[in-house]
Amino acid sequence: MPSRRVIAVAILIPWWIIASASLAGADSCTSLKLKSMGKATKSLLVCQAKVAAKNDTSGLGACEAKASGKLAASFGVAGSCPGDQAGCGNVASACEAAVAAAVIDTFPSKCAALKRKAAGKLVKGELSCYAIASRNDTGVDPSCLTKAQAKFATALTKAGSCPDGGSPQTLIEGSCVQAAVTTDGGGLVTDVCPTITTTTSATSTTLATTTSTTDTLPTTSSTTDTTPTTSSTTTTLPGCTFVTVWGSPGSAAGAFQFPQGVAVDAAGNVFVADTENNRIQKFDNDGNFLATWGISGAGNGEFSAPVGIAVDMSGNVFVTDIGNSRIQKFDNAGVFLTTWGSYGFLDGMFDTPEGIAIDPSGNVFVTDEQNITVQKFTNNGTFLSSFGIYGSGDGQFRGPSGIAVDASGNLFISDPFLSRMQKFDNGGTFITRWGQFYGSANGQFGNPYGVAIDGSGNVLVADGDNHRVQKFDNNGAFVTKWGVYGTGDGEFRRPEGIAVDASGNVFVSDELLHRVQKFTCP
Repeated sequence: MPSRRVIAVAILIPWWIIASASLAGADSCTSLKLKSMGKATKSLLVCQAKVAAKNDTSGLGACEAKASGKLAASFGVAGSCPGDQAGCGNVASACEAAVAAAVIDTFPSKCAALKRKAAGKLVKGELSCYAIASRNDTGVDPSCLTKAQAKFATALTKAGSCPDGGSPQTLIEGSCVQAAVTTDGGGLVTDVCPTITTTTSATSTTLATTTSTTDTLPTTSSTTDTTPTTSSTTTTLPGCTFVTVWGSPGSAAGAFQFPQGVAVDAAGNVFVADTENNRIQKFDNDGNFLATWGISGAGNGEFSAPVGIAVDMSGNVFVTDIGNSRIQKFDNAGVFLTTWGSYGFLDGMFDTPEGIAIDPSGNVFVTDEQNITVQKFTNNGTFLSSFGIYGSGDGQFRGPSGIAVDASGNLFISDPFLSRMQKFDNGGTFITRWGQFYGSANGQFGNPYGVAIDGSGNVLVADGDNHRVQKFDNNGAFVTKWGVYGTGDGEFRRPEGIAVDASGNVFVSDELLHRVQKFTCP
């Protein structure tokens, strides 16, 4: 019988390369670092979960290396603001060690694996709350923290009973969350991972703050963003023409909280994954609200952070439900039809299903960022095949995200962590790639996410951190681009989802401005 054990922590040194620290106000840069910290820490705890589930430590080092690479890449994107990569690396390492010591069992153990995953969800959820607060320059919302804690409790219940008796919330919050974020008395974020513990001394060294002369994300003098509810102004932009915009922050019909995936049906109706509101909203082609469905939960028709969305030729709507590690299928009116997937690492299972696309035959393709796979299913969820391996070579991924399919069945997949696009045939055979590590020149990317294909086979990519959309031909040759950082018509604050209708209209979700914009592009 396997013995009880604590998983050894073997974080690779390259993760802790010291980045310069600087002082800046609570803004999108700080928010991105908090978000990255949550994702990276969750990734480490998922590494533990894999070991616990299989009683196999052989892949632990590679898994942790992947997490370290994600943190480094994300901090490079976030740029200069409060928060230091080395300090955050130490916090994540200490968090992983603390959870490993507290949550033990006789392996292999599905129960222990799920508890480690639950711990990761709590850390990511609470740090996301602080990220939202930093982005909005407000104190952290207690209801957001309560929501994250409720999801943690649900995940623990799902894990069931094993000898350790539970995953201690207080320990996790103290070792993982409170160590990663510093706030003032009003809950405003003032720093991210403020200290570094060196390997040669038991004392912590507070990083000196310096004034940054540059910032990856442009800044404005305004402390709040004004988002128009609708607009009929026609503005000609490079590569396209702005048509209209809709949405504002909130939970009312037609409002959004960090919308991500966008899809269009044959009739031109627009479906939006309203991620933080845990629902799908349906609009006509001009942005008039039609319907909504979904609430927070794990039941049929309920969501825990819907992100990706796609519509097949019959009008059925498919949604990636990240928090529940599954896919849900609905008819065009939002009536639940079926669901498939559960948390795990085997065929037909998911960790973080993100992008989703339907080929001309009705097959469903899903990207799984954490498991580094692309899986193919029938229209009703029967597993067919998968491909994907960790790496930066041709056909490899660091974290596949957005996906689209052209009329010939070819797949186009974005990899934010490598800032590039790759093209595959319908069976997953590599064809070509374009883009390179983070950049802003034509054909370069800064965390590309959503992908769409127009009627001519051109590839449109939401270039998130460059606040623009880029258009390429079917083989990756640059065609045009549009969009800059800002809050006006045709401007973006981190475009995420993108879709094209039969008339060539392009719809883009503007995540940080809680809105959708419509363009007509040649």
